[in-house]
Amino acid sequence: MEAELEKLALIVSSYDIEALRKVGGVEGVASWLSVSLNVGVKTSDVSYRQNVYGSNKYTEKAFKRFWTFLWEALQDITLIILMVCAVVSISVGFATEGWPKGTYDGLGVLLSIFLVVVVTAISDYRQSLQFRDLDKEKKKILIQVTRDGSMQKVPIYDLVVGDVVHLSIGDLVPADGIFVSGYSLLIDQSSMSGESAPISIYEGRPFLLSGTKVQDGSAKMLITTVGMKTEWGKLMERLAEGVEDETPLQVKLSGVATIIGKIGLAFALLTFMVLTVRFLVEKVLHHELMKWSSGDAMTLLNYFVTAVTIIVVAVPEGLPLAVTLSLAFAMKKLMDNKALVRHLSACETMGSATCICTDKTGTLTTNQMVVNKIWICEKTKKVETDAGRDAITLNIRENEMTLLLQAIFHNTVAEVVKDKGGKKSILGTPTESAILEYGSLLGGDIDKQRRGCKLLKVEPFNSEKKKMSVLIALPDGNKRAFCKGAAEIIFKMCDRFIDLNGEIVHLTDNRKRNIMDVINDFTGEALRTLCLAYKDIEDGYENDNIPDSGYTLVAVVGIKDPVRPGVKNAVKTCLAAGITVRMVTGDNIKTAKAIAKECGILTADGLAIEGPEFRNKTPDEMRHIIPRIQVIARASPMDKLVLVNNLKGMFNEIVAVTGDGTNDAPALNEADIGFAMGIAGTEVAKESADIIVLDDNFSTIVNVAKWGRSVYINIQKFVQFQLTVCVVALIINFISACISGSAPFTAVQLLWVNLIMDTLGAIALATEPPHEELMNRPPVGREVSLISKTMWRNIIGQSIFQLAILLVFNVTGKQILRLEGSDATIVLNTFIFNTFVFCQVFNEINSRDIEKINVFRGIFGSWIFVGVITSTVVFQVIIVEFLGTLASTTPLSWKLWLLSVLIGAASLIVANLSKRKEDQTNAIWNGSFSYSKISVLALCFHIEKSKGHTYGLFGQGSSAGLKHDSLSFSVTAGVRQAGAGEPPAMLQNEDVRFTSSSIKLPLFSPPPLHHHTPNPFFANLHLVVQNFPKFPHPFCQNLNPRAAFLRTLSKFQHPFHQKFNPQNAILQFLRKPIIPFPWKLSNTSPLLCCASIALSQSNLDDSAPSLGTKTGSGNEERVLISEVLVRSKDGEELERKDLENEVLNALKACRPNSALTVQEVQEDVHRIIASGYFCSCMPVAVDTRDGIRLVFQVEPNQEFHGLVCEGANVLPAKFIEDSFRDGYGKIVNIKRIDEIISSINGWYMERGLFGAVSGVEMLSGGMIRLEVSEAEVNNIAIRFLDKTGEPTVGKTRPETILRQLTTKKGQVYSMLQGKRDVETVLAMGIMEDVSIIPQPSGDTGKVDLVMNVVERKSGAGISAGGGISSGITSGPLAGLIGSCAIYHKNLFGRNQKLNLSLERGQVDSVFRINYTDPWIEGDDKRTSRSIMIQNSRTPGTLVHNQPDGSLTIGRVTAGIEYSRPFRPKWNGTAGIIFQRAGARDDKGSPIIRDYYSSPLTASGNTHDDMLLAKLETVYTGSGDPGSSVFVFNMDQGLPVWSDWLVFNRVNARARKGLALGPMHLLLSFSGGHVVGNFPPHEAFAIGGTNSVRGYEEGAVGSSRSYVVGCGEISFPLTGPVEGAVFADYGSDLGSGPSVPGDPAGPRRKPGSGYGCGVGIRVDSPLGPLRLEYAFNDQRTGRFHFGVGLRN
Repeated sequence: MEAELEKLALIVSSYDIEALRKVGGVEGVASWLSVSLNVGVKTSDVSYRQNVYGSNKYTEKAFKRFWTFLWEALQDITLIILMVCAVVSISVGFATEGWPKGTYDGLGVLLSIFLVVVVTAISDYRQSLQFRDLDKEKKKILIQVTRDGSMQKVPIYDLVVGDVVHLSIGDLVPADGIFVSGYSLLIDQSSMSGESAPISIYEGRPFLLSGTKVQDGSAKMLITTVGMKTEWGKLMERLAEGVEDETPLQVKLSGVATIIGKIGLAFALLTFMVLTVRFLVEKVLHHELMKWSSGDAMTLLNYFVTAVTIIVVAVPEGLPLAVTLSLAFAMKKLMDNKALVRHLSACETMGSATCICTDKTGTLTTNQMVVNKIWICEKTKKVETDAGRDAITLNIRENEMTLLLQAIFHNTVAEVVKDKGGKKSILGTPTESAILEYGSLLGGDIDKQRRGCKLLKVEPFNSEKKKMSVLIALPDGNKRAFCKGAAEIIFKMCDRFIDLNGEIVHLTDNRKRNIMDVINDFTGEALRTLCLAYKDIEDGYENDNIPDSGYTLVAVVGIKDPVRPGVKNAVKTCLAAGITVRMVTGDNIKTAKAIAKECGILTADGLAIEGPEFRNKTPDEMRHIIPRIQVIARASPMDKLVLVNNLKGMFNEIVAVTGDGTNDAPALNEADIGFAMGIAGTEVAKESADIIVLDDNFSTIVNVAKWGRSVYINIQKFVQFQLTVCVVALIINFISACISGSAPFTAVQLLWVNLIMDTLGAIALATEPPHEELMNRPPVGREVSLISKTMWRNIIGQSIFQLAILLVFNVTGKQILRLEGSDATIVLNTFIFNTFVFCQVFNEINSRDIEKINVFRGIFGSWIFVGVITSTVVFQVIIVEFLGTLASTTPLSWKLWLLSVLIGAASLIVANLSKRKEDQTNAIWNGSFSYSKISVLALCFHIEKSKGHTYGLFGQGSSAGLKHDSLSFSVTAGVRQAGAGEPPAMLQNEDVRFTSSSIKLPLFSPPPLHHHTPNPFFANLHLVVQNFPKFPHPFCQNLNPRAAFLRTLSKFQHPFHQKFNPQNAILQFLRKPIIPFPWKLSNTSPLLCCASIALSQSNLDDSAPSLGTKTGSGNEERVLISEVLVRSKDGEELERKDLENEVLNALKACRPNSALTVQEVQEDVHRIIASGYFCSCMPVAVDTRDGIRLVFQVEPNQEFHGLVCEGANVLPAKFIEDSFRDGYGKIVNIKRIDEIISSINGWYMERGLFGAVSGVEMLSGGMIRLEVSEAEVNNIAIRFLDKTGEPTVGKTRPETILRQLTTKKGQVYSMLQGKRDVETVLAMGIMEDVSIIPQPSGDTGKVDLVMNVVERKSGAGISAGGGISSGITSGPLAGLIGSCAIYHKNLFGRNQKLNLSLERGQVDSVFRINYTDPWIEGDDKRTSRSIMIQNSRTPGTLVHNQPDGSLTIGRVTAGIEYSRPFRPKWNGTAGIIFQRAGARDDKGSPIIRDYYSSPLTASGNTHDDMLLAKLETVYTGSGDPGSSVFVFNMDQGLPVWSDWLVFNRVNARARKGLALGPMHLLLSFSGGHVVGNFPPHEAFAIGGTNSVRGYEEGAVGSSRSYVVGCGEISFPLTGPVEGAVFADYGSDLGSGPSVPGDPAGPRRKPGSGYGCGVGIRVDSPLGPLRLEYAFNDQRTGRFHFGVGLRN
């Protein structure tokens, strides 16, 4: 048997046709395999055949066991090094200290390594399980076979030798076999042979090989070889590979990890070198360099272990792991949600998708098709399958019925099959199944119809031809061709049809139009429309091809395919997420448009185009139309490919494409993300796709996009978390090694931290589920950096916080925590380690949301995150409390535990400060809105003068901002007198001066309307927007009023009688005064105003009865009205009585049995329109026997069913939706629309944005189109003016000013943002006046901003002053005091400042060179740079006050500082400063001891040298007295040279003001601490004007630590003068004696004290001038004078 099988396999694989014929052809093979070609394999024989011939399965790659992952995790080189060091540590420790004490350190390291390896292996193993499940899903492929005499679908793995398989377009050949029968079968063998040309398979070439693809046609094949003996096994092995190439994000993060790893390696080497050098230096100092012990070896080994552990911590190997973990988690969830991800990168890329090109059938629709309508014999029949037999039966003759059934049953590839219970079902495409099912409902029998007929040739349907044709031989020997397909294609092939009498007649032009109307009606109802046709083949027709013309039309069939539930919301979600949805379908354009509108894809300004027209466009034309294309109908696969290529090439879009056919494979391959349909898709399409949509649902695609975004944001969270830990761990180890000579954390502790930040952090943050807000933000671009600006803020903020905390406790922790005893060091180290871990725990919580402050939202919805956090805390407790021996920790008290947790929780506050709160007014909403542009932005209004003349005033732009909290505008103004009958004219802004002097424009109510008003519309205008191309309201002065009125009236369908000419009425209105209205127009809707004005000059139809005649000069006769009725515009009764009541309630004069004039009727018509519910109203008078009947014929507005908003790029979608929500399903009320317009315009005004509603239009179907115009900034220019307002040449470079601005090109211009920009430019200090003027741009819809600036005199200058004082009695300049300065305020035009100054006082003298550059070129973070050189001499009395007052401190200082704002109100400064300081006596000679013999320097020399690293952050609040101020600064001495001072000084102060009615409470607090060896004169001085008042300066204490608090209440007295009462307290916290030399002791400073007193404040340009008198606790008093608020 085996030999026979090999022989058969060889025949097939070698294409040996002669050998096949020798065995009897395919029938002979079937006989040898004991199978019937018609019946197929019996189900009962399947198991036997699998045992004998083998199963159709391949040998799978062995699955990795858990132990394999464990072994792979152990291969990390750094872990191997650590294990070797641990073994050495155990050996040395055992030899020196014995068992078990000497082995604790080494065993702790080994245990930590084991924990890291196990957790990593578990994570990798779980991922592999998920990928294995994914592989199983990939292999679930079904194929149609004949078994037990019927067709059925079975998995390809269940195929056996002898199976008869049915192949169709797009199928993969599942095994080797032989062609049995079929039509036009083309096989793509490129995967086997590399030959791209398809191979035709027929009886003369019958061999089919596994792995090839069916490109066209259909066939049956006999399976001859299965399993690994075929090419199929190799193909599936290739598909089953679980290991894929790295995704782009993985590659990017691997690069980041490599860079950080190198930095970590450098830090580790530096740390090891510093520790080793310090160790050797200590041995040299103790003269022990030649004495070495085992303890020394252990010390060096521990240094090496620490360095290696730093590398372990620094190398962020968790970054690529997090990507894989997040993708695997997302893929698993998507699998549950019917999306099979075949390529990892697709899920990642889908998060950035900007466009989805989707099919219609099956994706947007349900693909559950039924015949809904049929046209045959010139009659249309609606098919209702649930309404009984009569709703299905066609009243046609038998011959026509026979032709119809033949066209249905012969021309199809679907099959009617029976299951074991005899129940019939249809196998085939949804379209084929729908037609076949309809034929069965008509009473047809497929077997009966096909009996006696022979199928000669088949041309299967494909997406190119859009038709299917067959040629059959009838029982009488004649031939007949049937054709079925797209209606317009088949109809063009027909020249005859069957008429009402059953006769075959020629198609005349009139008949063609009638049938096309039927087709259009079907497509207009969103029906898939097909035509069925036939042609009898004449004798002698020898051609094998099926004819393409001369057919007779049998029927037009309309098939309904309902839209899937949820698709409309899914499309809306896409639009809100910035993803454009385009429909690309093969359907008729009318059907496609109807479905697209129903789904929300096609909007009013969108473009629907047919494939042939699209593909013939030039590249330039495509560039123009593609952004507007929303539907492509009658599209071929090539059209889809062209669209994808252009979207990617021309517009850099990230494109997702759906496809189901074989010919869609190129587009699926070319797209960034290819989606294949799991139900309707062919195997070729699935193989080409990245993701398979298992339920063919568009909502699933949207779900994939959401998960893709979740993957990206989760990776960002993890990167932020890990980089923070990395930075802190590296810096703290290095600094600690430099300062103390030891690392703060042991190797075991660092390995635990590594486990938290790598594996556990990845598990927690990379598996966060997505939330709905992800789909309310725009996609991430291709080139956007992974680490955003907000992430950098968070990383830096957390790093600074953690470093400050850890360094403070590392240096002064024992004093702060008051730890004493022999265990103080280990308790402190354990506390620092515990605090560091809890900082990471809370930082991990902070990282849950990068931008939002509320990080706890939805935390319990992620059980993995909660589990990881809980596990981390539990293990930390175990490590600290129970594993102290191994982890070098000791149990902590509950107070220290609580303090650790509180310090960690403080990172939540730090995160709150570092996260920028997003401004909702700048959120970009795409939603379901399309884009439009505006042209000119203007402030339009007019002012009436008493003499009847009108003046026009217009302005463009906003100015320098707010004065006294009132909005001001810089206005370009021009005034001219207008004639009494003409509207105000818009003037050109030529020869107009621009200054920043502000003209306030209050919102005013216009004057009452009078007869002579030339144009009443402009009386109701404040801020409006012009839109020349499509402005539906006459709201602007420089528009043509006549054209504007006509457009408005035509859009709102205002009423005119049949003989009424609207243009004449408008012209009459503009030429003559109108009848005054009985109400104020200023309080009336502009929309209603249009209607009322149009009606005020309406002329009644000449044929209508007259309502009255004039009886005298100017008097109207009243006419008696007997009856008043309300009717529709057609004269019928209104269906809705509530609307009739609205009309009757609006009537004031028109009542039954009342006498009326024409004017009173007109006024009532106005009132009906003013109710807002009606778009037209026509009074008709009917003369009856009982008198005159007055009928108001009204046309109600449509019911509101939807909204299309154009141009709303900034306006939130929810605001618009909320405004219109209560109107859905109700009659549109124009008054309510006007209120909504006012609220939208108010929204823009409140936020200072240049935007307004520029148009409203009622569309068919109850849709309202709302046009919103927003002015985008096109360009920003700087214009320099002199003080007279004339243009001049500026000294400042324009780019220096432009870099200060937050307003950028492409933004919607905001007046408030412009105000802030003006204030920012003024804050540069080189401008005298600044204003911003918006001007119309040449580009429609945009504005150009011109910033007018008036510069101060900013050149070089010299200032000097001086005098004589008796206080200076020695030196060459005895008695001289004064100052001299040379300065330049705007160096090089870059706002750089240079200042050289010399100051001399009675004691002080300062020489200073200061250079400040507020910008570093190319830095958009506003980083400033300041370089300073200074030589100063200041009194030393604050600390070392001498009895003779002769001590001074001389300092030579040089340094550089960088400062920048982190966020609004927060600024930071970092710098490095060198200082040499020493004391001098009154003769200028250096001294080293004071009057009390206390040292004046820390080094013992005449001067101290120090290099200080400076760090400062400042919160300034709003700057007013009630604002908050917080300042934190830290100076760190760096040990560059051995005799340079090393100390750390931290100082902080805070101030808060509170209003208490007319009084004001000011609270302030300051404190500081110095660690290390610092000069005595740098001690904190307590007491004095800005400290504890009532004491002299520095009289309370000179200390290493201090706190000072103050409370002060101020109250108004008169004018600028205020009174104040205050109380101060200060203390040195007992640290005075710890200052070198204890300068406070000999001077008997108390160390703490308080003072209280009263004072007055006088407001001045320099700030408050303070004069105060205070008593202290020693009952002495003192006056104090100060300038500015108390520090």
